Amino acid sequence: MRPSLFLLSVATGIRIMYCKNDCLRDYQQEMKLRLFEEWELHRSVMVQMPTGTGKTHLLAAIVREFLCGSGSRVWIVAHRRELVEQIEETVSRYGMGREDGSVRVMSIQWLSRNRKIVNAA
Repeated sequence: MRPSLFLLSVATGIRIMYCKNDCLRDYQQEMKLRLFEEWELHRSVMVQMPTGTGKTHLLAAIVREFLCGSGSRVWIVAHRRELVEQIEETVSRYGMGREDGSVRVMSIQWLSRNRKIVNAA
């Protein structure tokens, strides 16, 4: 079984504070710090972790920290509806959701069918 991947792109020039997140395991915290270090050098960073190691929780912690530091909005795109639902649930447990408009989780299929909405946003 191949490990799952997620690709993160961040606009250059964004500075994020490196805060300790007690709800992440040590290896997740280390991966988060390494991601922030790599974002200082590169615009896109890919993370690869084995199944069951908490990629969704890591993603939610990163998004929460990004939103605290930037005040921007975040779109998370997944390739399956089950992943969209899983990410939405995890992100809401981290205190973010579609209600406040800061985080939007969608599928590639939804994006392709709703280009007009995306272009207007």
